[in-house]
Amino acid sequence: MASSPQTPVPDRAYPYGHVAWCYDALAQFYSLGAIDRAKAWHTRLIQPGMRVLYLGAGSGREVPSALSRGGSVTCLEPCERMRERFAKRLGDQNREAHLLPLTLDEYTERGDPQYDLVCGNFFFNLFDQAAMWHQLAKAVALLAAGGIIAIADFAPPGQGRFSTTTHNLYYRPVNVVGRALNICALHPIYDYASILNKLGLVKVSWQDMLPLWPSRGLYRVWLAKRVRAD
Repeated sequence: MASSPQTPVPDRAYPYGHVAWCYDALAQFYSLGAIDRAKAWHTRLIQPGMRVLYLGAGSGREVPSALSRGGSVTCLEPCERMRERFAKRLGDQNREAHLLPLTLDEYTERGDPQYDLVCGNFFFNLFDQAAMWHQLAKAVALLAAGGIIAIADFAPPGQGRFSTTTHNLYYRPVNVVGRALNICALHPIYDYASILNKLGLVKVSWQDMLPLWPSRGLYRVWLAKRVRAD
């Protein structure tokens, strides 16, 4: 179980420019489409007029669906090449999304907007444990009262040695390769349920994607609600 760090850790924006051209295709291939399904899961929550924030939006694979459902969308993406792919993907819809070349830390320094839905799809797993706590606390602070945070990521293993082994065999190689490419930190699979509870969120639930191993799904979407804005 992860524990909260004693001191805040500043944001580190990993440079994704050198992998922007192949990132989506590799994720699709590696997960047999499960990553895209996990990223899209939250869109069923979006209603017209909802204020939606995407952290590390990348090429914006989820954004067209959010816009089609009437969401008022803001996206943070510090990588220029990812933003170029974002604009190409959205085409005419690009003008409907508010795309900012900022990290989460840079954005929160500019004010404290309140969102109905904050999405961190495979975003928090870029960071080591201390930085992840810092980033997640920043994201929670952007939620309005009653707002929901949605996190898509690798699913933690279940009980038993078989589940632990299969999940780690699946996850650890991509984590090591990601670190070698300087696009993420080395860390274990995060289970966000207890972390979200410790950050004051309630009604934490999750949905696993279709299982690829006999034990359980390899990807998960966590949802949690902020009861009040402090």
